[in-house]
Amino acid sequence: MKNLLLALVATMLLASCSKDHNKSTNKALEGTWNFTSVKMDGQEAYGSVVSNASVTFKMTDDATGTASATATVMPGTDWEQTQTTTSTYVISNDGTTMTETTDSNGVLVHTISIDKKELSDSYIDSDGTKYDIKATKK
Repeated sequence: MKNLLLALVATMLLASCSKDHNKSTNKALEGTWNFTSVKMDGQEAYGSVVSNASVTFKMTDDATGTASATATVMPGTDWEQTQTTTSTYVISNDGTTMTETTDSNGVLVHTISIDKKELSDSYIDSDGTKYDIKATKK
């Protein structure tokens, strides 16, 4: 019985630590981030394929929130356009994973890390393109 009680206490402590990491990541994420690098399958695309990109995160709960991203796509060409997307997200895995559901119901799983005002974000889109994004907090 004593071992069962210890196991339950340990499980509750681990679960609460995980929630704390998710919440602290979500708090650190909140605000506007300006992209400084966008790599697509390892090739730098910021400045040529995409520019003027930023994302604003807004916490709605400890580990959830909304995001709005804006970017200029194909800058300096006849196809140049500004795109805006909105999404909801959930932070999990001790604050290292963000599962995003876009306004078009696409789901992306990001691996994220935040070091002070530097954000690193990696994910693979539905076409299989790997994105590595760096951003600084505004």
